[in-house]
Amino acid sequence: MNYKFLIAAITIISLFTLAIGCKEAKTEIDNAPLIDQWRLVQISGGIEGKTTNPDAYNTTILEFTKEGNYIETKNGQTQRQGKYSVSKGQSIYTHQRASLIKFEGSSTVSSFNFNTKRDSLYLNDEVYDGFTYSYVRQ
Repeated sequence: MNYKFLIAAITIISLFTLAIGCKEAKTEIDNAPLIDQWRLVQISGGIEGKTTNPDAYNTTILEFTKEGNYIETKNGQTQRQGKYSVSKGQSIYTHQRASLIKFEGSSTVSSFNFNTKRDSLYLNDEVYDGFTYSYVRQ
């Protein structure tokens, strides 16, 4: 009788340990470096690989909140808005783990790898022949 109880106890403990050990690793990262208003200063890439600098009359601002919302305005008019999330994932460019941001809008979902350096933010399309969007902190 004790033998059956011992086997049942070991089985239950093993299953419990296995369930805890197989828990998926959390891949979300801190969004604190993004939280602010960012002004678009340059767009580069695409099939042609050209670089464009927005003129002084076309000001595009991308704002991130700590609640996970974003809003993009051009000359004060809302262009798109919605939720965003950040995580670590594999970049199609480097095949390494990178910081990724996913924008969810009214009709589209866009993914970019991103990095911040001092007062600059760089968003890179996670598609081949995509664009790099360079922003400066407002």
